[in-house]
Amino acid sequence: MNNDQDLAVEAFLTLRELFFDVNAIPHSFNLRDKGITQDDPFDEYIAQSLKRIGPDVECIKASSLTTPDLVLMRPALCQGEKQEVLRFALDRIIGIEVKKLGVTKSGIARATGLDYNSTPPSDTVRVYDKTARPLDIHAYYLFVSEEPDKTVLEKKQVQVTSLALCDGGLLNDNFRFYLDTIKPRPMERNKGSYGDGGIRRRPMVVFPNPLSFDALFHHATLIHTRPDLESRCPNLKRIMTIQRKGASAFARTFYAYRLATDVSQDQEFTVQDPFATVQNERQGMRGRLELGISIITELPPEQSDDIALEPGEPT
Repeated sequence: MNNDQDLAVEAFLTLRELFFDVNAIPHSFNLRDKGITQDDPFDEYIAQSLKRIGPDVECIKASSLTTPDLVLMRPALCQGEKQEVLRFALDRIIGIEVKKLGVTKSGIARATGLDYNSTPPSDTVRVYDKTARPLDIHAYYLFVSEEPDKTVLEKKQVQVTSLALCDGGLLNDNFRFYLDTIKPRPMERNKGSYGDGGIRRRPMVVFPNPLSFDALFHHATLIHTRPDLESRCPNLKRIMTIQRKGASAFARTFYAYRLATDVSQDQEFTVQDPFATVQNERQGMRGRLELGISIITELPPEQSDDIALEPGEPT
């Protein structure tokens, strides 16, 4: 591959080859057994596979609970360079956050909103150099649907049946919002009966899941800001234009590409804000356990969660 090629393009081509055959049929593969709770064999598998891009490219896998999951970098082109150059140098360094989703009978899981934990998606993410100086780099988000291969007897055989490597700006390009959300927050202490409890006031972020869009489900797609990738990489074919309109009149345009051999027709189309979103404004109760019995209460079920304690009862 070219040593001046966009790393997102390189990553997409590598992953398309990894997970699908020449006819776009998913490959089956095994993952090692999962260890501790935060262990992620799939991210490890991706990181090892992206090392195939070339000897000049390094793939750094982050530790657990760190964003982004991966950084693709050409160290020789990054060493000693200015921060403002590396932020937009897609041929030198990018971040990749991996989102693995299951598939239900009705389609992709979490279609109306995907948990991004405490870190919102962004077209720019912050990492640090070896002297702890902040380095802001362009970010991509890899969405995959993983399903068991039902054609083989071995239970551990799985397949990636959908793959979308998306420019982070497709989801959010407000870097200030990203920085404000990830900043350290104080813990509320002295909680509970004995004063030794605490509450972490961290946000839980929900943003769209691009695989909720049928045109991306069960395909391998690269979503990029450049409209001319076909001229730079002839084995790509542009198949779609995606327009995102913000809360104001501001809008951005993105372009979807597939491997040319995966495209059966030449007709390109345009869509605007095609992703499913959460319609319910009220968050449901977490950890609600229902028992197989009935009790007597004066309040209807929808109000029973707000029952006031009698005076003198412990809170």
